[in-house]
Amino acid sequence: MVGLPARREDREARPALTRRAESSARGCPGGAPPLVPHLSASSRSEVAQLRQGVRRHARGGLTPAGAALLPEARRILEHYRRLPALVHEAARNRVDAFDLGSVPSAVIGLVPSLLSLFAEAEPAVSIRVHELSVEEQLELLRTADLDIGIFRSREPLDGWATFDLPPDRFAVALPEGHPLARTPTVRWQDLADERFVMAGRAKAPLEFDSVVGACVANGFTPKVLGEAVSGYNLVALVASGLGVAILPERATALKLEGAPYRRLEPAVEAAPLRIVVRPECLRESIYRLVEIAQETPVPSDPASVDRTEI
Repeated sequence: MVGLPARREDREARPALTRRAESSARGCPGGAPPLVPHLSASSRSEVAQLRQGVRRHARGGLTPAGAALLPEARRILEHYRRLPALVHEAARNRVDAFDLGSVPSAVIGLVPSLLSLFAEAEPAVSIRVHELSVEEQLELLRTADLDIGIFRSREPLDGWATFDLPPDRFAVALPEGHPLARTPTVRWQDLADERFVMAGRAKAPLEFDSVVGACVANGFTPKVLGEAVSGYNLVALVASGLGVAILPERATALKLEGAPYRRLEPAVEAAPLRIVVRPECLRESIYRLVEIAQETPVPSDPASVDRTEI
């Protein structure tokens, strides 16, 4: 997992996160303050003296040595005259950059296609992605070290701009050759005697509680044999034959030999996936990011992404 510094003073020790330019009007990095040239009093005095010297030459007042330096003096004055226009052009063409955090299941099934489509729609905006837990994202949003978060939550969060994404239901990953993989769907009750590998509750409490709650609602308590940090580690454990895993359908975008997916019946929705944005970072490009995410389809048939014959 890519970590971010919990405090600004830790940045030097945590280079994984691209450092942001500090300023008195920090706000959101995509809303950087305008670039305005500032000259010190001494610099303004030197420019004024240079201008006066050029004017004296126009009246025949320069020495031969001064005349030899005249072309360079004129070049400096022309550069100074054009400086405001050059600075404003640089500001107009600058690339906005945002830091986006995402839970592992969204890194697998949403973020790759989202960023690809967003890059086509907004080529002047750069998004830096960091795989983070919900708690890590919330802390970094509070400290303004993260601009956008993607995670699952049951309720909208006060103080943030929150956008719901299309719901996805649970699917099951099974070891290759498992008898239940012979059918296109699996009933929850058929998993009662299986060994489970799950995301650890310490890192993913909502995901853990959602899966356990769905199992209990369908008449059994899962036998948890192993825990993993992220969805792709869960699927790898399933492929090794350690057990079965319950995952949101978005996570089934990960194709791994030896771990076919099947839809679960009855349908149970995973906790809602949301995009959370610091209000000061909202602008047209971020609304476009949200729109693309909301239009990105959820896999409708988990079994179609594996290589197992049904």
